[in-house]
Amino acid sequence: MRNFMSQTKKTLPLFLLVFILFILGTGKLSSDNLTQKEETKNQIEKARIYQDTYPVISESDLYCSFFIIENESLKVRIINAIKEDEKILLDYADIIYFNREKEDGLEINQIFLIVEKGPKIKNLGFLGLKRGRARVIDLGETWGKAQVEKACDQVMLGHFLIPFEEKEDILEGRLGFEDSQKAEKDLKGHIVYLERDYQQIARDNWAIIDLGSEDGLHIGMKLNIFRILSKKFPPEAIGDLIVIGTQGKSATIKILSCQDVVKLGDLVQSK
Repeated sequence: MRNFMSQTKKTLPLFLLVFILFILGTGKLSSDNLTQKEETKNQIEKARIYQDTYPVISESDLYCSFFIIENESLKVRIINAIKEDEKILLDYADIIYFNREKEDGLEINQIFLIVEKGPKIKNLGFLGLKRGRARVIDLGETWGKAQVEKACDQVMLGHFLIPFEEKEDILEGRLGFEDSQKAEKDLKGHIVYLERDYQQIARDNWAIIDLGSEDGLHIGMKLNIFRILSKKFPPEAIGDLIVIGTQGKSATIKILSCQDVVKLGDLVQSK
């Protein structure tokens, strides 16, 4: 009995030490778990914030999409380029030459949008494809010299230059359409051109509609997309879009959301 008590006294401090270390380890583990839970919660909150607020209209939407050239005002054209191999396709930092007229108001450091003239779109005008930007670095009496600052796609001899207008990105949440949305009687807008001449498009693709600034449209305005399934039934809402550029009688749009592919002839109406 005396030997047992003596052995117990010897092992008791070791037991207490192990017990204390266990308690401390459990507390640290709980603290680590709590910290991990807080970090996970913060990440989820950040994800929700990002999902609700981000640029709906990007720089690419504004300056690399397309529009309708409603009048024959294209006069300035790329006529040459500084390339030892006489390269036709141009890219970032390449030097180009363009034609100009006396007293046309052009200035050094002026920025131009590079535009390729495409096919005619119904009776609205010709398709203008935005290919990049160039900055004027020198001016002669009948020519100008510029450097390509951004190339969205192939820049080529023969493409046109039009004055560049800065536009602000639009930061807001993506709002999906309501499939219960009902069309008004005055539905008159149509989708008349799809990006790259596709047969059908989906979310984040570009298109052109036959409504423009003369109809009250402006950049950032949202419209619903409708489709007539049958003459027996009213038009059904299939998606929504946002205006990324306007002309007088037309507008360039981006599809925000859709429950079916968007096709030529689909109807549009402001929300």
